[in-house]
Amino acid sequence: MDAPAVRLMRLPQFWALTGLMAASTLLYLGAAQALAGDLGFPLDDSWIHQALARSLAQEGRLAINPGQATAASTSPLWTVLLAVGYLVGLHPFWWSHLLGGGLLGLVAALTARLAGRLFPEEPGLVVAAALLVVLEWRLVWAAFSGMETLLFTALCLVLLLRAAATRGPDGFLGLVGGLATLARPEGVVLFGLALLVSALVVARSAKARTDTVASAGRASGWRAALGGVAAALAVFGLVLAPYVAYNLATLGSPLPSTFQAKAAYYRQTLTAPFVLAYLGQAAAFFVSGPLLVLAPGAAALLAGIVRQPRPWPQRAVLLLPAAWLCTLTLLYLVWLPTLHHHGRYLMPALPLAVLYGLAGTVQILRRQPARRLARLLPPVTAGVTLVLWGYGAVVYGGDVRVITDQQVAVARWLRRETSPATVVATHDIGAIGYFAERRVVDMAGLITPELTQTPRDRERIMATLREQGAAVAAIFPRWYPWLPQDPRVQEVYRAATDYPLPLGQDEMRVFVIRW
Repeated sequence: MDAPAVRLMRLPQFWALTGLMAASTLLYLGAAQALAGDLGFPLDDSWIHQALARSLAQEGRLAINPGQATAASTSPLWTVLLAVGYLVGLHPFWWSHLLGGGLLGLVAALTARLAGRLFPEEPGLVVAAALLVVLEWRLVWAAFSGMETLLFTALCLVLLLRAAATRGPDGFLGLVGGLATLARPEGVVLFGLALLVSALVVARSAKARTDTVASAGRASGWRAALGGVAAALAVFGLVLAPYVAYNLATLGSPLPSTFQAKAAYYRQTLTAPFVLAYLGQAAAFFVSGPLLVLAPGAAALLAGIVRQPRPWPQRAVLLLPAAWLCTLTLLYLVWLPTLHHHGRYLMPALPLAVLYGLAGTVQILRRQPARRLARLLPPVTAGVTLVLWGYGAVVYGGDVRVITDQQVAVARWLRRETSPATVVATHDIGAIGYFAERRVVDMAGLITPELTQTPRDRERIMATLREQGAAVAAIFPRWYPWLPQDPRVQEVYRAATDYPLPLGQDEMRVFVIRW
């Protein structure tokens, strides 16, 4: 860590950070225990990872249906980490939450280090950034979600730190870029941005160190940059090669089926009203935390970086995190334009938004001293963060309760009331694949490639279910409203709950299909 970071993250700050992490763990897991009656996960997708990890540990393959390899994991690195818990006999809840809690602390520490690297003139940002990140309610929710969100966030921060180090591209950059892509496919985009900035910076630096002959300086700089780029790309390719080969062999595509299925289901026509609505929702997402107070500071900081005359390599390094934040938002506008699950796909950019907001606010206060404002902002920011942190615990516990009362309850009913030979059709394969231990036909196409591109094609879905021998369908009728109206199906179970369901969600139901 940079000298200011080391000096300010001494024992008192370290123990404060550790204490807040412990408090978050107790509060959020306690809320899940109180509202759901047990620990759990707030997403059905979390159970997909658990089913894949268990299969990897027990069978040596990624599978939901026993013996049937699938290319359904968009985060094989996370699946491998979860599989370690099964190999050593740890309960999946505790191992997943231990990983998540550790990653939350790592994300806070990496954000602090990035603060010291980008804004060395403001050493106080190091501690403030770490504390705000560890209390950001969406990041705490992500830590205990059972998902790869914070693993990807941490690897993105390492990529940004490496690009900001001005050492130039090398094999380590390629290694981290490959791991980030194994954590989330969009990691390849940040790797490309970091590689570009890092190469440009080292080329400029090498030119400045050479003699006064301009042409020699340019040649030397670009040779150093291109050599580093080649090394980074070579290591990146080596890291990704096994995963790409596996997807090609299993699916016939370098990308996992989940990537394609979700794109097919959520893709929208990008009309101007829709784009504006999505961007408005994304903006609201980013300010639903500490940026509720710090957003003016973030805007002022970015405007100042663009306007102020400073060497362009330094400007590129300072703007790289903002470029990644904007690029990630636009990627999901095109690929998966929805902010469901509290915007979990944009959560990796939250530490960067917090960092920009803090740095800009401090700079505003330094340029325009206002004693009252300077005294008011820190407690207001802390108060808003703490209130939302507590609110997030209730949200997290409620999300766990909904998944437990719906998908998990249906899965346990299927295991109890159907024969082991029963084939189950469903669009939520996580908890059902994990607990029911029945062969699953995935109506959403994640593990059933025949349905990947036809998420709303009634005739194709029913024909595939018949071909696959599905005898039972477990669905949310809102997703497939035509299924309950089919004369061949009959409802046999409903996952009733006395807990309020999210707006627009109905109760999961099980239907017998008589072909």
